[in-house]
Amino acid sequence: MTQQSLFPEEGENKKPKPKKKDHEHGFYSFMVKAFLLDEKKTTFIFQYKQAKKLFTEIPEKKFWQWLVGEGKKVYSLKEWLKPEELQLLRHLNKKRKLKLPKPKQYNLEKDVIGKDKKALKYKTNLIDFIDNE
Repeated sequence: MTQQSLFPEEGENKKPKPKKKDHEHGFYSFMVKAFLLDEKKTTFIFQYKQAKKLFTEIPEKKFWQWLVGEGKKVYSLKEWLKPEELQLLRHLNKKRKLKLPKPKQYNLEKDVIGKDKKALKYKTNLIDFIDNE
């Protein structure tokens, strides 16, 4: 005989719900503290929500850390949620990722190539022009 209980979920091993990673929460508060000019004049919870929205738009921590070094500061993170500003932030992210190839180096010959400089005299006036022609 099988036993039936009133609460069938008691016997089952429940899988814990995946929680958000703690380091993401810390990163949002890092964004709030790093990018605001004066954090005392704004509500932290509101700015924290704006930081979450910004991070969902560009989910790269290295970009946001790089942007701190660029010195971008605002009064409210809501300013960066405007479509023009988001486009600018995406452009800055592409700029950060851009890596130019190393310039090619050429070895120059030791021997002289070409004519002597004295032969390439500029004809500055009419007499020089007539003499050299």
